[in-house]
Amino acid sequence: MAAQRDHDPELVRYTPRTGERWRGFAGAEELFPGIVLISLPGHTRGHAAIAVDTGPRWVLHTGDAFYDRGQIDGTGKAPLTLTTMERAIAHDRRKVQDNHDRLRELWSAGEPDLLLVNAHDRKLLRQAQATG
Repeated sequence: MAAQRDHDPELVRYTPRTGERWRGFAGAEELFPGIVLISLPGHTRGHAAIAVDTGPRWVLHTGDAFYDRGQIDGTGKAPLTLTTMERAIAHDRRKVQDNHDRLRELWSAGEPDLLLVNAHDRKLLRQAQATG
């Protein structure tokens, strides 16, 4: 949308799935030391996650790769309205599910050096803020 580009950002095109692997995801590219762009198409054709090395841990911001932690925390307890909306607007449902599967694996591994956050779950944001 034009309004999203009003501040004249420098747009850079990355080719998905051509970079190195990062924690089981293909197509990761280190943009700067400690900042990794990870291809996660599905929600949109060019959807991506960003991983940032904060020193003691990596913060993986998955954007819209999932809407509620219940989709990846093993409980399966995500609000029906969110999962319905996600399915309705997904560019590729199969890829969305593949991303959920990989994120669920990361969540269940409980790696202490990895913090998962997304664009929609307030509880995950509060947990991230609490852990500094």
